[in-house]
Amino acid sequence: MTKQAAPKTDHGTEYHVHYLDAESGRLGHETFDHLAEAERFADSKLSAPASWATVDAVPAAREGRLVA
Repeated sequence: MTKQAAPKTDHGTEYHVHYLDAESGRLGHETFDHLAEAERFADSKLSAPASWATVDAVPAAREGRLVA
């Protein structure tokens, strides 16, 4: 996985992992509270040459706020 600069703090940030499950051919998505957990999960999805995974840092949705 390509390493890029990531936020130093996990406060107020969610980490979204999008990946291709090469065995089933399906795309998947998981959300994590901590960058290290998201990176471990993404790395675990890179078992086949055709596999890929991305980790995106996004602002966490606040409680009481509607998300479209």
